[in-house]
Amino acid sequence: MAMNPLKTLLITGATGYVGRHLLIALLRAGYRVVAIVRRRNGQLEQRLADLLLPFAHDGTGQLMVVEGDVSQPGCGIADGTLLALKQAKPVAFLHSAGLTRFDAHLADDLKRHNVTGTQHAFELCEPLGIPEFHHLSTAFVAGTSDHIWQESDLNCGQGFRNPYEKSKFEAECYLHKIHTSVSPKITLYRPSIVVGGQAVGEGKSTSTVYTFLKTLHFLRECCKRDIESGRRRLAAIGVALQGETTHAPMRVSGNPAATVNLVSVHQLVDAVLPQIGHLTATLQTHHIIGQDFNLGETRDQFCAGMAVSGIEYVPDDAFDQQPRNALEERFHRATRVYQPYMHAAPKFMPGQKTKQVYPINLLTLVSEFKAQINGADNQTQPDNLGGMSLACLGVDSAQHYFDRLIEKDFGFDFLRRWRDMDSCIRFSIQGLRSFDQTIRFANESACYTSHDAAVCRYEMNEETFHQITYNQLDPKQAFFKGLVIIEGDKEAGLKFAFFLSDYLKHVDEHVITELSGIK
Repeated sequence: MAMNPLKTLLITGATGYVGRHLLIALLRAGYRVVAIVRRRNGQLEQRLADLLLPFAHDGTGQLMVVEGDVSQPGCGIADGTLLALKQAKPVAFLHSAGLTRFDAHLADDLKRHNVTGTQHAFELCEPLGIPEFHHLSTAFVAGTSDHIWQESDLNCGQGFRNPYEKSKFEAECYLHKIHTSVSPKITLYRPSIVVGGQAVGEGKSTSTVYTFLKTLHFLRECCKRDIESGRRRLAAIGVALQGETTHAPMRVSGNPAATVNLVSVHQLVDAVLPQIGHLTATLQTHHIIGQDFNLGETRDQFCAGMAVSGIEYVPDDAFDQQPRNALEERFHRATRVYQPYMHAAPKFMPGQKTKQVYPINLLTLVSEFKAQINGADNQTQPDNLGGMSLACLGVDSAQHYFDRLIEKDFGFDFLRRWRDMDSCIRFSIQGLRSFDQTIRFANESACYTSHDAAVCRYEMNEETFHQITYNQLDPKQAFFKGLVIIEGDKEAGLKFAFFLSDYLKHVDEHVITELSGIK
């Protein structure tokens, strides 16, 4: 590819899975790249430096990191920085930022990041004099459409399986409405499910099909530690180690004949880069579609690669006749947002400009995933089962943590051991995703209640909360270090902290107990 040593390009979403692959490709192609990045845990440049390590490219001399947030007007960029960006005369804006979560309760967040964020990004083009806007969308704007989805299709009266699909559809609708003959030229890219490359990111985060691999990894670790402890509680539900394979008899709702379309992240990158600087139409759409795999084949290959056996697809009504056991329930809860795709998925027409479909080997994907999840350069998340359980559930905020706890998606052994107590505690978490709610812990359950009922108040920042819940920081130590402030009834607050500390100290045992269904 031709080098562009003097050309500057803006990119959002560079810390994400697809975004970092686009970033490294731009750097290798010789672009000067300005990455708009949110500060996290006080870090800005270091976030990208850490993510670029596996690519053996540090961006020296080509990469500029600018603090910003697409959910804010002007992408939250300071006025002085905007002036410097205008003077750099960027040739294009590559907008790959977005929230890829399917949970219904995140609908507002998805709209703020994926719809309003797209609007804020596009609005930056005019004052900065940027002539091209490249927007990373998804083929799943097709929603529930039952016809083969074309590049020219958009609003065909389709419904949506989740707020993510809807938010990406609304972002495209906005761009279709706003574009004119004198506005920046717009190109929309619609990949199917992206796989391959460096799929494991910050805190070992993953998305889409990798959630299933992460859950299989979690099951293997639970079995291994259960056997090592000598207690073998999972044997009660048929889990056993057969040579190097973990046998976990588990029914999963799904149709093995249903298909899923997977596209290589390298195919996506190679579809985007040649378009930069060569746009002709004022608005165009490109499908980036890969190979169809049926779910039966995908399960077999993933299980073989992860050395897990016993997983069987069954129709939904099978659980009416025989309810899920504890293991099946945990897997269902970890993957339930993907359930609508387990029975049928839309069909996509390949892009008209697609020159090559990159072959995908499912076993190779598994091998890459295992190497990355266990890599020495990716140890930001501890290997305790409690943290792994939260990661499988995609818990990444205080709101999501307490929502899942209240629904008993995890932590019910903690609630069970707290059954003789009745305490209302207010949690005030400061940060980008602040949280201020009072939780009542009583009768082996937790629920939201009014602040008036709170006997004490915990105050901390997001990073401290994340470290405590992922068992990276002892709650008692956090209090004595001043990282957690307790107001009100300090005795009740400290009692809760000591109880939580004791639970987390033995969290592997509690997680296995929950998984086995033993009370």
